[in-house]
Amino acid sequence: MQTTRKKKRLAIIDDDRILLRILTTKLAKLGFTVDAYDGAVAALQGLKEKPADLIILDLIMPEMDGFEFLEYWQKNGRNCPVIVLSNLSDPADIQRCTEMGASSFFVKANYSFDEILDAISKHLKS
Repeated sequence: MQTTRKKKRLAIIDDDRILLRILTTKLAKLGFTVDAYDGAVAALQGLKEKPADLIILDLIMPEMDGFEFLEYWQKNGRNCPVIVLSNLSDPADIQRCTEMGASSFFVKANYSFDEILDAISKHLKS
């Protein structure tokens, strides 16, 4: 009997369209189903229709920032892992995200794609 493995669905939420396109392309080539959202408001609507197995979230965005998204996500009982990928590096911001349920926090300039991919794999296995 042949078993089929379900592709994992990732949601990327970032208002930087170039980064969004790069991450989407790289992750799709690795076999993930990727939904890209240009902002948290669009993501909340899209995630209702297409739940993700893991979310990659920027913090600084117009309309609704990543902190507001995390607060909503936590209050509404969502349980998929959220990896924050931000330019913010203040320890207070990192702690705040962790307290709000973020699984990991990466400062964009300090980490390679491979390190982020390792975190994605780790969180999808647990």
